[in-house]
Amino acid sequence: MRARLIVLLILVSGTTAFAPAPLPKPPRRGGSNDVSIASIQGDWRVTSFDTIGPNNQKTNVKWFQGVRFKDNQIIYLLEGNKEYTPFRITLDAAKRPATIDLFQGEAQNPVMFGIVRRMGSRFSILYYSAGGQRATSFENAPTGWWLLELEK
Repeated sequence: MRARLIVLLILVSGTTAFAPAPLPKPPRRGGSNDVSIASIQGDWRVTSFDTIGPNNQKTNVKWFQGVRFKDNQIIYLLEGNKEYTPFRITLDAAKRPATIDLFQGEAQNPVMFGIVRRMGSRFSILYYSAGGQRATSFENAPTGWWLLELEK
């Protein structure tokens, strides 16, 4: 009797040892917080454009009305949707936070770099002239950096 119980316990515990692991969840793409080049295409209205000062104090430096993402470019829009010099961009959504690099023409090195985030119809870019350390969060933005807040 005792031997049967031991064999039964071994069989029952052994069946779960060979159960397949659950499949990994696929990455969420195309959601309202997606920061891919494809997901940000089109015209965005500037809600604010500020320089970050000490203690995250913001100073308004807005000189353009909107931003147009067209293919792999960011184009600042002046009064009357007049386009200002475009910059080629790359986004890396695999990094946390997602990163952006801005290039002039066919240059291989970015002239500006930063981080981005998207929350539904809002898109934020925290960026500065390339060459130093890239910001690591929106909450502790480096002094002198620019914070561009956009809305669809």
